[in-house]
Amino acid sequence: MPATAEEVLHVTEEVRANNCTCPAAALAEFYDKRAPIDLFLVVSDEGENTSHKGSRFAQLFRRYTEEVHARARCVFVSFLRDGDHGTMLREMERAGIQSPQYRFDVSRPDLAKFDSLLASVLLDAQQALEQQELALASRLEGSVTLS
Repeated sequence: MPATAEEVLHVTEEVRANNCTCPAAALAEFYDKRAPIDLFLVVSDEGENTSHKGSRFAQLFRRYTEEVHARARCVFVSFLRDGDHGTMLREMERAGIQSPQYRFDVSRPDLAKFDSLLASVLLDAQQALEQQELALASRLEGSVTLS
């Protein structure tokens, strides 16, 4: 699994897709290791057509949040045709998981929107971190008061 931006770019140059798409396989590595990840950024055409050990992405993400990290979130950057909601996003919604979706046209992606996308994701992550810090401070304050 690539760990740096440089490694990700290397993977995109070297690995060729072969008509099978299995985003659950990437998530499975973090699930199996019980690695707590706060935010998964899924860049996809949402064409998941292969399961991983019987689970699709939404099913595995639900288990991940139940068993590994309850506050984990997933954001989709989806390359879709106009009017297409996205298969993976629809499956997440059916599983009761709300995930923001940033859309790009699959035929003509407007990459000028990428900066605003990144700013929005970073703002969302910052707000989530602030909420976690407030919750922790509240718990600590409660434990000091009880002592």
